[in-house]
Amino acid sequence: MNELQNQVASLLKRSEPREIVLEQILHGVLRHFHSETGTIHRLDVEKQLLHLVVQAGLPPQMLEIVKTIPVGKGIAGQVIKQNRPVTICNLQTDTSGCLLYTSRCV
Repeated sequence: MNELQNQVASLLKRSEPREIVLEQILHGVLRHFHSETGTIHRLDVEKQLLHLVVQAGLPPQMLEIVKTIPVGKGIAGQVIKQNRPVTICNLQTDTSGCLLYTSRCV
């Protein structure tokens, strides 16, 4: 994990536009975890909303759904509300909207 943290820290120091840096970070994280899909959201503390900044691999019909997420709703919203990873055992039967998921606010 230290290698991934070093890569992220290095990318954050770049002077490129923030969206380009965040795209590079997202793709690095996805490679590290052997994943095809991911998002980075920005937290609007005042409005208690997460706003989609960059994404990879989401089908077009999902983009509108994850574009804005209220804090406390869905997986990402629960992570922010609880300020820690959240878990579920079975995504198909769980009704809490939570599964093992981690998030950072940018």
